[in-house]
Amino acid sequence: MSEYRRNKQEGGVFFFTVVTFHRKPILTGERERCLLRAAWKDVEKRFPFKTVQSVRDWPWSSFHRYVREGLYEADWGTGVEETLFVSDYGE
Repeated sequence: MSEYRRNKQEGGVFFFTVVTFHRKPILTGERERCLLRAAWKDVEKRFPFKTVQSVRDWPWSSFHRYVREGLYEADWGTGVEETLFVSDYGE
């Protein structure tokens, strides 16, 4: 069982990753991504936080190693268009 920690340090920087049960690709469809984005925006409004915009912004990410190894371009993941979605999830 995971041990979740809640650090309530004002101005703190946090990184997290999400993995689905048995790594099933349940969040890969357009509708699912829209729902996830809407939920994210809803929480962001209720509990204000800033979202790090690119994987390269996180200095401790393994992404930097993958760039050095030539697996990714340094600008991978940038330029993703921010799209606002209507919060029409739930009831």
